[in-house]
This record gives sequence, C-alpha cells and structure tokens, in this order.
Amino acid sequence: MRFFLFFTLLMVINFNTVAETEFNGNRITLSEAQRKSYGFTTEPLLPATEVLGSRYPAEVVVPNSQLHVIGALQGGLIEALMVAEGEHVKQGQILARIQSPGLLELQRDLLQTLTQLKLARSTLKRDEQLLNEGIIPKRRFLESQSAWQELITQKEQQEATLQFSGMDSAAIAALEQSRKLNSSMTLTAPFDGVLLEQMAIPGQKLEAADPVFQLGKLSPLWLEIHVPVSVVNSVVLGDTIAIPELDITGEIITIGRKVHAADQGTLIRAIVRDNIEQLRPGQFVQARLVLNSNEQQRYLIPRKGIVRINHKAMIFYETEGGYTAINVHIVGSHEEQLIITLPQVITSPVVISGAVSLKAILIGAGGEG
Repeated sequence: MRFFLFFTLLMVINFNTVAETEFNGNRITLSEAQRKSYGFTTEPLLPATEVLGSRYPAEVVVPNSQLHVIGALQGGLIEALMVAEGEHVKQGQILARIQSPGLLELQRDLLQTLTQLKLARSTLKRDEQLLNEGIIPKRRFLESQSAWQELITQKEQQEATLQFSGMDSAAIAALEQSRKLNSSMTLTAPFDGVLLEQMAIPGQKLEAADPVFQLGKLSPLWLEIHVPVSVVNSVVLGDTIAIPELDITGEIITIGRKVHAADQGTLIRAIVRDNIEQLRPGQFVQARLVLNSNEQQRYLIPRKGIVRINHKAMIFYETEGGYTAINVHIVGSHEEQLIITLPQVITSPVVISGAVSLKAILIGAGGEG
C-alpha cells in the first residue's frame, strides 16, 4: 500500500514538473507517451438495458381496498369462534356467534312497532268508513293516516337496524312471523379471503364495533420499498421491480414524495399479480429495481472505472489530447459493474483501468479535490 501511494505521488510530481501536463478545469491534457506510460485502458460505455439495480428491503403489504375488519355490530358476549387466524374462508361463511342483549332489545322494539302498526291499520280502516258515512271530520281521518304512515317508516328503520346488526332479511321475516326473540348474532365473511388476525377470544365481552377478525384478500399484493432519494429521482411509474430468487416481478404504481426521517428513504410501491403464493403479508424480502432504458439512459461501467472526488462519483472519458472528468450518478449495480446515469451524452470511450491515477493527477493539479 505504501509503495502504491509513493508511486502515485511520484507520478503526480513527475507530470506536474517534468512532463508539463496541462489542465483546464476537469480536463487533463497528456502526451501520447504519458498515456502509454500509465497504461490506461478505455472502453465504450454499454447501455444498461433490463438489468437489475441494487437490492432494497421490501415489505409485503395487502392493499387497503382488500382489507376488512369484521367486528361486533352490537355489544355482547362471544359464544363461539368457528374459525381461527390463518384460515381461508368463503363469502357468507359464519365466523363467530355472539350473544347480544342489544339485539334482543332491537327485536322487541320491532315487534312492538308491528303491534302498534296492526292497531293503527284497524283504526285507519274504521276512520275511513266513518268518514265516508259523514260521522267524523276529514281531519280525524288524516291524523289516523299520518300515524299509520309514521309507524310504517319506523318499522322499515328498525328492520334496517336489525340488518345492520347482522340479521338477514329471511331472519327478520321469520321473527315477524313467529314473534320469537333470538339473542344469537352471527358474523360472516363479506368476501373470500384469509383471516390475517384474530382480535378476540370465546367468552370475551364486546362493545359495539369491537373488532373480532381482520380479513384480507391476498391477490394482488403490494411491495413497499424505501429507496434513497438519489435513486428515486431516476424511477418512473410503470418501472419494474424484481425478486429474482422467487421469480417475482411487480409494476411500480406509487412514487412517494415524503422523505422518511428514520432511513432518509422515499416510498416506492409496486403491485405484484403473479407467483404471489410465495409472499406473505408482513414478510420482508430483497427487491431490486429493473433498470430499463426509459427517459434517462443508463450505462454499465466496471467498478474500477469510477472514482470519488469530494464525495462525488466521477468517470474519465477520452478527449483530444487527454481525458475529461465528469460527475455521474450511480443508480444500481449488476454483478461486477455499476449502473450510472450521465448529465450529458458521451460518445468517447471511458477509462476503465487507470482512473485512480487520473484522480491523483487531477487532485494534485488543483482540480476538484
């Protein structure tokens, strides 16, 4: 290592004092003999098409629209749970039975309204006959008619409340026919899915709206990734992410605007539609951006072709009589190569071997050091 530093310093001194190297900003002018003495190797930049970028941790998430919390619509006591966390359920399947005093009260109210409605109907029919015979004024008939209509509205509202509490139309019709109260309330699955979480146990007392299960539909799924701000600027909607080990790809549907304080990353969300049986909600995987040629061209360059000056990544490309340094942006890696974007189009070959020596010359000459 000491020999390398000494050799580099010696060459810098040699080029500054003896060889009369010329500098112009980030441009280094060298004679042909000087270039040969260093043994620089140059190659054209290769476009990076359909290559994988760096790895980033990604969390598997169920889309919000595919999540549903199933809770008690009336307070009560859990009599039985028919299923458990992790099970697949079908739409309409009974998940739990709850004994609910509140449900009994709602049923009593409906039956009381039905009794009142029957009486009001009889009163209306009698008053209609008396009106036709001229025995009562029309005002009395209209009062009876209004009372009857109010009770019909009340009955419809109470039936709707019972439906909201878990009783279906058939059960309500049976209640009105038999007039037998039933305090048992069932919770059913609103769609096919997987029970992601069980939030209550048998025998537990529940208040209205207390959660019992969380149900999720696991197709498709989201991958949520935090990537550095420097990388997110080169990502566009519709780009692809990949998990090569699982043969999974997804399409980027969201590019966040907020920078998260914890990791200084920005959210990228991708939707995955295929091979999702290998993914589980809450799982962390290593995802990679698939770097395509889109609005900004990306290129491959060996790692040794990039140097850092003032914490900036730079490469050197051939110009007439020498080389010019230019800042680049590293957006990923592919095997032993880095993937970069350029601030301008470069058609000349770039230095692959010897970039460190050119950095030493540039710094020694007072360039971007």
